[in-house]
Amino acid sequence: MLATALYLTIGSTFYAWLGGGVDGVKRFWQNMLEPAVTALGTSSSLATLPVTIRSANKMGLNEQISEISLPLLVNLNKGGAAMITALKIVFIYSLLGLDFSADIFMITVLISVLSAFIIGGVPGGAFLGEIFIVTTLGLPLEAIPILVVLGAITDAASTVINVVHDLTATQIIERLNGKHYLKQAQ
Repeated sequence: MLATALYLTIGSTFYAWLGGGVDGVKRFWQNMLEPAVTALGTSSSLATLPVTIRSANKMGLNEQISEISLPLLVNLNKGGAAMITALKIVFIYSLLGLDFSADIFMITVLISVLSAFIIGGVPGGAFLGEIFIVTTLGLPLEAIPILVVLGAITDAASTVINVVHDLTATQIIERLNGKHYLKQAQ
């Protein structure tokens, strides 16, 4: 939870700055609470989408950009889920006293990215993600219930990260589009 809190705070601030400078950071932090709380309560990026769109409008983001990018980001932006998956793998290796080598690190990165898409697209996907972790890494099957419990505890936090970073990604997309159009106008 500490890692998610740090990433939420530092990562979101940095991404909002990339998307809009100091003003973008202020607008983000003034308007991110409603989607974050909704994501915390629902554990669903899709269920939070209407609230996230409303917050993007309050932030002054271009409505055309936010109405296209936010629904796409709900399915594509799974950074919170990937981070939690990686942390679960590190935890289970530590718990079982297994060596976490460079090879395992590289496989962990790959599993985290792939598992994030499995988790988000399938009902009960977290359970499939835990089976994917155990079978890919050759861990004992007894690790599955531990990973399922960890997943249940961390699901809401990873959804919050996904949702608020959908907002910051939309800020960045708008900034990139603005620069693009400015270059064409000159």
